[in-house]
Amino acid sequence: MDEITETKKPMPSESVQTKLPSIKQLIVESWQLLTKKALKLLFLGLLSTAVYFALIIGGILLIFGFGAMNMSSFSNPEVMTEVLSKPGFVGTSVTIFVIWIIALIAVGTALQAGMLILLKDPTEDASVISYFKKGFSYIVPLILVSAITFVLTFGSLFVFIIPSMIISLFLMFTMYAVVLDNKKGMEAIKMSIGVVSQNFGAVMGRIVILWLFSFAVQMLIGALPNEEPSAAIFFILITLVSSFAVSWFGLAYIFKLYEHARAVFDPSKKVSMTWMWIISILGWIIGAMIIAGVVSAVGNKDFQNTIQEAVQKEMEAEFNDEMDSENDLDYEKSPTL
Repeated sequence: MDEITETKKPMPSESVQTKLPSIKQLIVESWQLLTKKALKLLFLGLLSTAVYFALIIGGILLIFGFGAMNMSSFSNPEVMTEVLSKPGFVGTSVTIFVIWIIALIAVGTALQAGMLILLKDPTEDASVISYFKKGFSYIVPLILVSAITFVLTFGSLFVFIIPSMIISLFLMFTMYAVVLDNKKGMEAIKMSIGVVSQNFGAVMGRIVILWLFSFAVQMLIGALPNEEPSAAIFFILITLVSSFAVSWFGLAYIFKLYEHARAVFDPSKKVSMTWMWIISILGWIIGAMIIAGVVSAVGNKDFQNTIQEAVQKEMEAEFNDEMDSENDLDYEKSPTL
């Protein structure tokens, strides 16, 4: 009997460990984490904003400076048009623009990774700049999983919006798996799917609560008066503050949710994502057929003539309505006999 009771004793604790915390507890933990990290999150956001601003100004100056080097006169429109239309100038400008876009994406990705590193760090001994620098080491794996995630979610959109939303839910932890667990590529994607699938109902319910909270905040802010100039300034300020607060709270909330779901995750269970690929490939085929159909229809002369006739009829109808309204107005103004 003693051996039997001893083997049964761990069972209650194991069953408790397989459950996620209550929504109330998750909200409390998320709020505590946010208030603890808010100042450094703010400084990290300001730092990234400064880098963004420097990149934008630098890109504009670089393109205009390159154009100025190739122009002998700014007052002559013919010279400016000739320079701007040169293949060399266009090619270099496009190259600069592409590099600029890549730099902006890299900064945004590093910022996201840096915020997660900050939330994970229990000591907070490191500086804000160091968190930002550490985020750059995750750029390549994050962009890779983001590309795979885009292929899966965007392709499923052509099938129907519900499959796309479900796939997005399964892939919501890919970034967290990359940064917090050093997973890469398909390994991170499969881990996100496994973490969600093993706690699907609990994760979905807690995410719905977060969506409802964000929606309620937006509705409350939208109901504020914003017609008068003083009220408009206050409305813009409240909108900016609330957007940052809600996004940071959402980040902390999903971070804590992943932390708890990861703790009860069983990596020995197999993860299948075949159904995702089937839906996504089917969606991309449907999307390609839709695009091909639209292109074919636009190039069809009968379709073009139909559009022109419809536009002409609409314009004629508007013209006749205007003429009728003017005639009615003249009739009302004319003296009665």
